[in-house]
Amino acid sequence: MKISGDLPLYLETNPKPARRGQGGGAGQDKFCDLLSQAMAGQDADQATTASPEVAPAVEANQSPPPLWQEVNGLLDTLDRYGRALGDPNKSLKEIEPLVRDLEGRVQRMQMEPAVASPDDPLAELAQQAMGQAKVAAIKFRRGDYL
Repeated sequence: MKISGDLPLYLETNPKPARRGQGGGAGQDKFCDLLSQAMAGQDADQATTASPEVAPAVEANQSPPPLWQEVNGLLDTLDRYGRALGDPNKSLKEIEPLVRDLEGRVQRMQMEPAVASPDDPLAELAQQAMGQAKVAAIKFRRGDYL
């Protein structure tokens, strides 16, 4: 594949953008202006259009909900399991404890009442993560990786 022949065509169709201070287009230094206003202590919200405030998911003094902790732990275990499967130095005997951990986490999460609740926003994520973990465990137990 010859790549060098495409460079002149690229340069013809994509002109160089003007650099700062070389007469660039209007609004090019908007970020710089906003930053200098913020550094000067001015309210940057007056200079920009109204942007929505992002509220933290959990207040600083609150702990995350129990379902979140379970989902987070399951996703971490799935991640470790995937990395272990991709490691050619790991044997299936070394990976088997991760599969047991996946199965145990899924069983604990199935007993969680919030998983079945349609009102909990994490319920759908929990269902999807549990489905992935079940499939991973079934594939491992069935012998797909032998």
